[in-house]
Amino acid sequence: MSFDRLTLTSENGDTIIQFGNERLAILQGIPVNQVRVEDFISL
Repeated sequence: MSFDRLTLTSENGDTIIQFGNERLAILQGIPVNQVRVEDFISL
């Protein structure tokens, strides 16, 4: 999975990270415009 295949959306001031229809994470209190590719690492 790569960053460009994720969908990042904003919901009530939180960032929602999805892959397809699957919700992977909710970043509470973090605006979507503060999440960058550099914040992720490949495993």
